[in-house]
Amino acid sequence: MKKKQIRFVTLAIILLLLPTSNVLAKAKPKLSKTSITITKGKTYTLKVKNNKKKVKWSSKNRKIATVSSKGKVKAIKSGTTYVYAKIKGSKTLKCKVKVKNPITKPTSSSNTNNNFSISKIYSKLSMQQSQKLYAIFESGKSNETVKWESTNKEVATIDQSGLVKAKSIGTTIIIATYNNI
Repeated sequence: MKKKQIRFVTLAIILLLLPTSNVLAKAKPKLSKTSITITKGKTYTLKVKNNKKKVKWSSKNRKIATVSSKGKVKAIKSGTTYVYAKIKGSKTLKCKVKVKNPITKPTSSSNTNNNFSISKIYSKLSMQQSQKLYAIFESGKSNETVKWESTNKEVATIDQSGLVKAKSIGTTIIIATYNNI
């Protein structure tokens, strides 16, 4: 019985002294993002995670987006393309890049006949938020017989008193009509 115990203890000690292999697999290189949306003229820097090797960056369509040697993506014009990160001696990673045009704010709130203007020409509202708009006439009166409407009622509605109510995320145009102008 003692011989069996000694063999078992000896075997256990030998097993403990054997070098252990690293059981955890090394993490594979990957991009910080696999898809991005950026506004024309803006930039976004991509990074390769879990990588110590040299990376060569390229763009499928340089007319839409360019990429620097450091992974800095610049949006050139509206459209969709891909940016590639070629890791030396390894695989190529890709990121879908969607470039959108910036939202432009109206420059004037007056209609073509200069009969009236709107109290607010650009506004951002959160969902369920509301804001009152006014039509201001040359005569100094406000909200004479103005007809209000929203071009996208799923995003925002407006009642005939000029009260805008935000319904969901998106963009809409509020139109004020006076005497069918």
